[in-house]
Amino acid sequence: MPNIILSCLYDDWTSAAELFRTIGAELKKRQSTSQLVLIDDGSREARPTDFLKGVEGFSSVEIVILRRNLGHQRAIAIGLSHIFETKEAASVVIMDSDGEDRPEDFFRLLEAYSSLPQPKIIFAERTRRTEGLLFRFLYQIYCTLHLLLTGYRIRFGNFSIIPHRTLGCLVVDPNLWLHFAATVVAGRVPFTTIPTERGIRLHGKSKLNFTALVIHGLSAISCYNEIVGVRLVLTALGLSAALLTSLSAVVLIRLTTPWGIPGWATYTAGILSVMLVQVCLIVLVFAAIAISSRKSHFFFPLQQYKLLINAVEPVQ
Repeated sequence: MPNIILSCLYDDWTSAAELFRTIGAELKKRQSTSQLVLIDDGSREARPTDFLKGVEGFSSVEIVILRRNLGHQRAIAIGLSHIFETKEAASVVIMDSDGEDRPEDFFRLLEAYSSLPQPKIIFAERTRRTEGLLFRFLYQIYCTLHLLLTGYRIRFGNFSIIPHRTLGCLVVDPNLWLHFAATVVAGRVPFTTIPTERGIRLHGKSKLNFTALVIHGLSAISCYNEIVGVRLVLTALGLSAALLTSLSAVVLIRLTTPWGIPGWATYTAGILSVMLVQVCLIVLVFAAIAISSRKSHFFFPLQQYKLLINAVEPVQ
């Protein structure tokens, strides 16, 4: 069976047309074929009338039009759910439509996947980034924070190939609505990586602003909410123990030595007591959040994704 390419776009019609015509030409050259599923994430610009008309290398081209802009991660969740219910294929490749996921790396993913003894997800791990110095500096801060809170390093993004049979466990995971890569890692779905370099956008500028990037990062961390909650509670308990030890030392110094100056012990003990009460309250709040989150109503992509699809249009 041929594979399926899943790509989400938001007004990137020119880039998508150039990218997939390039991939399609190479597929034809290799005497291979794929299906192409594009998720139109509420684009404001009208789709060009000649968009991918007559494109070679694809057995079918389908555009899933969403009712509104939902963001890249949610569009991926809808796309994977749509493919799981309506398509048959050996694998699904998720890639950007703007050219930052390079065509040559698409074929490297296919080759790496075909060489595996047992099918598993393969992510394209970035070895070099093309963003500016400020972005890379802030990104390293975020990576450090992510590691401290979750225990996992950030190694890859959405660019990946997924066995079709693995989709079943992904599309019923509520975390898929938040962040695809974090869903795989947090859900302990088997995966591996291959090194790749990030490409350059073919046309236009990225629609992601700083706020959207922060939301994207926090969404990834939220997929590990229980791990984060436990780590924060343990940190708070450690701080509580340190504060209690310090408070005991202040009382001991005040009662058994002449070292304390007048008012010092009262002032210091008061500050430490306030800090201790605050830390205890934080522990209680984190524990309550961790417990309540297990009972919350979640958005299950496979169950509800159809409500967000406006139309599915084939490209002739």
